[in-house]
Amino acid sequence: MPRAISWKKGLSSILFWSIISAAFIGPGTVTTAARSGAEYGLDLLWALFFSTLATILLQEAAARLTVASGKNLGEVVALKYPGSGGRKVQWLLFLTVAFGCAAYQAGNLLGAVAGMQLLSDIPSWIFLLGIGLLAALLLWIGKVQ
Repeated sequence: MPRAISWKKGLSSILFWSIISAAFIGPGTVTTAARSGAEYGLDLLWALFFSTLATILLQEAAARLTVASGKNLGEVVALKYPGSGGRKVQWLLFLTVAFGCAAYQAGNLLGAVAGMQLLSDIPSWIFLLGIGLLAALLLWIGKVQ
């Protein structure tokens, strides 16, 4: 029989996943979606459907692989393809993830810049440079608190 979850544990779980959701749907996503909707209406609805479906399928497959094997995707690739072939696949996966993260962060930066431009007439490249340097500094320091 499943054990009951306490209020404290349940609330902390809800708060944790709310923060994850807020990070996933950040200022870049909101700004891009609003601008695209204003410019194209419902013409890009297919892209929203496709990207949502692809995200669900890829994350579900990676999660299923991890749960079934107890290893992450890189470890499974290393076991399945030993030698230089596996290394090439691992590098391809790494570069794909790095490119995706960079694209995601670029959207967040541009969304933040669009919001800041509503408050000031300062050129966007100055905001972009400042926010980018601040993000790089926080990553370099290693503490965001």
